[in-house]
Amino acid sequence: MIELLVVIAIIALLMAVLMPSLHRAREQGKGVVCKMNLKNIHLAIIMYAEDNDGKTHYSPNQGLWYRYGSSVSRAITGELIDKDASKAYWGVAYHPYCEAVDTFVCPSSRYMDDLGDYDNSELYMNGTYGLNGFLSGRKKNRKVLLTPRASMRILALDHIEHFLENNGDMLHIRDGDRINLPQWRQELTSLSYNTAEHYPDSLGQIYRHARRCNLLWLDGHASNVKESTGEDIQPYWFSGESASNAAVDW
Repeated sequence: MIELLVVIAIIALLMAVLMPSLHRAREQGKGVVCKMNLKNIHLAIIMYAEDNDGKTHYSPNQGLWYRYGSSVSRAITGELIDKDASKAYWGVAYHPYCEAVDTFVCPSSRYMDDLGDYDNSELYMNGTYGLNGFLSGRKKNRKVLLTPRASMRILALDHIEHFLENNGDMLHIRDGDRINLPQWRQELTSLSYNTAEHYPDSLGQIYRHARRCNLLWLDGHASNVKESTGEDIQPYWFSGESASNAAVDW
């Protein structure tokens, strides 16, 4: 009996030592999958642009992949929503070039902004990357393929929001703000539906890889940045302009 207890104690000790390492390895693996997803998304967007005079899609600002009936709760699973529908996720436009919807889902994401539609939150989880609105077709119908310094422009990234319009949702500090991401900092936000109970650790869903955020750049490479208050992020990476208070054209 004593020998059995000793063996059990040794196994328990080994498990205590190994579990953190296994957890880190699993999370690192998720980070690798996330970056692969982003690179595949880049290919889809570029192929779309090549077929559309160098322009990206004029993306809606919501997060659904599938059609719905009189209410979102009556979503028709498997039937894609029209890419121009007001509730569509931006990724729907690029589906013909990347048919695996799972490509748009980061394995480390736990929840997304459902715009207060709490009863149907799961329907917004088919797209967990935020699109930089400055590189959407919304911005002056710009030809993205002609964008200068593509290696310094963020195309998409880990985020709790589906579409970023520079209203306190980007990683840099806007002019007039003292900190980045005020829309998603629980102590600063004024959004009535953004409650700590519904969106616990909102920043953790942006910096979701060991408190780091994966970024997809317009030239196709992927990298990450650590969680910060924004001083280390250049506004140019999003807007292409030195001023950080530029707004996405709607």
